[in-house]
Amino acid sequence: MKITYLYHSGFALEFENISVVIDYYDEHTGKRSAEECPELARILADNTRKLYVLSSHRHHDHFDPYILSFWRVHSNITYVFSSDIKAEIAQLAVSVPAENISYIDVGECYADEHIRIHAFGSTDEGVSLLLNVDGASVFHAGDLNNWHWNEECPAEEAAGYEANYLRELERIAEFSPSIDVAMFPLDPRLGKDFAKGAEQFIARIKTASLIPMHFRSNFGTANQFKPIAEQYGTTFFALTHTGQTITLP
Repeated sequence: MKITYLYHSGFALEFENISVVIDYYDEHTGKRSAEECPELARILADNTRKLYVLSSHRHHDHFDPYILSFWRVHSNITYVFSSDIKAEIAQLAVSVPAENISYIDVGECYADEHIRIHAFGSTDEGVSLLLNVDGASVFHAGDLNNWHWNEECPAEEAAGYEANYLRELERIAEFSPSIDVAMFPLDPRLGKDFAKGAEQFIARIKTASLIPMHFRSNFGTANQFKPIAEQYGTTFFALTHTGQTITLP
């Protein structure tokens, strides 16, 4: 499995027979094309491999309408979107054939001969996603996190946010007590406790590898999670630039 960091919460995954793009987002939408993103351009050009394009929810930093142009380039593509994106698609009046788009809600599963995608809850919008491909489990959190905002809201309110997160974490753990690789938010906007949700995740679910996301260009802060991850026996892949590729067995 090869994983390429695209930007923010966006990743491209390459398996033996398929490729998956999750939560592609460009901060300068409309000013950057696939041709200017070599990793993405290569995946789009490879029509020998089926392509799945996933978006966890409708927020602009997780769902970039630019991805709807991919079907014109790639001949074998399936979009799997959180159900809250359906209304966004209707407003865009896109020309993607309806049979190429599937919607998924919490508790549902998209499955075909190549991939299984289970949708879990979020502590914000949409869903978090657990992918099973070629015997590997890959979790993309979307906007699932302990969004406690401890430095900005009353303690009681923060405790409520945390309780919601821990309940969803328990549901995921019951379904999958171990995960091969997780992409999880390490958002500097949460202040000194920015890593709290990620630590709770790997403390509850045995996670072989973790890759940070949802930090835009603040690589330094996100990478501070490395020693915490190692305490739980989790391999942490520090990111330093967009287009960085990680190869896993």
